[in-house]
Amino acid sequence: MMTAGQYHLSFLPCDYPRENAVYPACSKEQIEAQFRAYFDRPWAALTFNGRGALDAVLRSLKLERDDEVFVTTTFDYPNVSSCVTSTIFNHCKPARLLSEKSKAIVVIHEFGVPHKGTPQLRELADQRGIPLIEDCAHTIDSRRDDWQVGYFGDFVIVSFSKVFPVPGGGMLLGKAVPCELTDRELQSAIPLLPAAAAALADWPALAHRRRAVFRAYVTAGLPALFEADENVTPWFYPLQTPYWEDIMAAAAQQGIDCGRWHGTDIVVLPCHQYLCGADVDRIAAMVTGVFAARA
Repeated sequence: MMTAGQYHLSFLPCDYPRENAVYPACSKEQIEAQFRAYFDRPWAALTFNGRGALDAVLRSLKLERDDEVFVTTTFDYPNVSSCVTSTIFNHCKPARLLSEKSKAIVVIHEFGVPHKGTPQLRELADQRGIPLIEDCAHTIDSRRDDWQVGYFGDFVIVSFSKVFPVPGGGMLLGKAVPCELTDRELQSAIPLLPAAAAALADWPALAHRRRAVFRAYVTAGLPALFEADENVTPWFYPLQTPYWEDIMAAAAQQGIDCGRWHGTDIVVLPCHQYLCGADVDRIAAMVTGVFAARA
């Protein structure tokens, strides 16, 4: 149970107030230009969130109900986020296998770790004449070998709420498509642009802090699913454990966001740039307390 003076520890950067923060004004056109430069792409369009960006791409493909979109993730767990599958279901069928019905490939850089097969998926997409869509919702700067996420895709999708201190907004980059977004759809994103733009400008320092939080969990004795070296900027701290139910119960009691990862034995813990050392210590103590009780 939370004690006096403690506060809820959230997954989302936007839930951590930055008192007296003042950001320069930023327009839709300015942040689109900022993202074009960041990803070195000729075209970018603001969307109301990451799902809106994926929906815009799928609408542009004029898919039939019997068509499929092949979805592949870094760690290839059986289930995929409903944010992705429900968006695809509005147009056609999501699939975990490539087939003759595949009309697009979505590669998800899961937990911020680049999908190692992305270069080969680029080749497959070219051979089949279908687009490769890189879902960079979990990371915008992780690298593998000589490439960075967002390099290979015909389209790149960004979700602001997972990386910036804002509750919504997204970006679609790559080939120009008719986004057909109304002013009403974008109204919720426009007020968020100054904070998002400031965070993107300061992203190297913020990404460094994310990696430091991840390493602090490791130092505290929480088993790591992967190594977050200087090439990986993580989203969540994924913890694979048979005690996931106990950890989720303890987290709920202590006011800590915690979730089960799509039907696996993995629980995910907050891991973002606004967690302080005391926050990490509190989360780690909750987990190690469960481990000790089950020893």
